[in-house]
Amino acid sequence: MSLQNNDLVEIFYSYASQDDEFQQQLEKHLGNLKRQGKIAGWCKRNINAGQVVEDEISSYLNRAHIILLLISSDFIASDECWNKEMERALERQKTEKTLVIPILLRPTDYDGTRKLDRSIR
Repeated sequence: MSLQNNDLVEIFYSYASQDDEFQQQLEKHLGNLKRQGKIAGWCKRNINAGQVVEDEISSYLNRAHIILLLISSDFIASDECWNKEMERALERQKTEKTLVIPILLRPTDYDGTRKLDRSIR
């Protein structure tokens, strides 16, 4: 992933819908960077009526510079988060097209979840 100093960093938030409040709080904490024009965040709440959900998520997931995985038991239980979003994020990280950052929201047993184990350690 190569960015110039003035480039806008696009962030994709991957999280279970049950963790929406956590995502909103994190976005507030990053608000100053957004205000300065350094980052732009995207999450599934940005999908408008009439848009194809899977297409929108895929589009933003495939162009994000940073993908934040907001990990919880709900995230791990979600096929959408676990099998689609995280899988694609880790594929993109392997090709050095994005940086994947897992953030543990709540105590969660992720031991033995090989995909996540490798990205956290």
